[in-house]
Amino acid sequence: MGGAITPTPNWLLYADPEVAPLRRLWFGSILPIRDTRVAQYMPLLERVPLVRVVGSEKGRFHVAHAELANALSDDSWTDAVLDDETSPLWKRRHYIVGFDDMGTWKDHVLWGRSLIVDFRNRVRKDQLLPSRHQEALSRTYVGHTIIPPVSDQGPLEIRSHVFLDSGAYQAVSKERDGTGLTLWNHTENSGVFMDATGYIEDLCPFINYLTLRTGMHYR
Repeated sequence: MGGAITPTPNWLLYADPEVAPLRRLWFGSILPIRDTRVAQYMPLLERVPLVRVVGSEKGRFHVAHAELANALSDDSWTDAVLDDETSPLWKRRHYIVGFDDMGTWKDHVLWGRSLIVDFRNRVRKDQLLPSRHQEALSRTYVGHTIIPPVSDQGPLEIRSHVFLDSGAYQAVSKERDGTGLTLWNHTENSGVFMDATGYIEDLCPFINYLTLRTGMHYR
């Protein structure tokens, strides 16, 4: 296992918020018209939790689809707020980057891209990058936005959010080079990445590769 470090991080290709309007295509056109099974499975999907909480205290972590923080405001989740199922934060309406519209946190958890868009903008403007950790929020594993890891380094982590979607479906269809499947062991704090050819390499714990490449601060 192991391999050379990718010369140029290509994460910008995978953090394009302009693709977000496609959500309207999925929910407003394709599913209702072309797939009558939606009506059958929707009641089951509605019972799937928006955030999965695993473990407790120091061993706790979360699994969510998109993000549990808003880079545009101070609205962010903590472990305590997540544990309160009646929290009014769920119903708070706000503009959601990646959703391209107003919505509640139920929409944000599924469609938000504020963290990665803010991160990208800070990199381009040579500004201080956001913290890897967010106070009072346990590590939260997310997907939604494809961010392939760099060889011999870990997935990108922003404000306790670890981006694990490395574009496996694109690797299979050969849509983009550098994509593949990331598997991560929370307990051991390590993982592996496999590309479309079956080549497997080890991933180290959460190193901000953009810091190594650009020399910018990461706290």
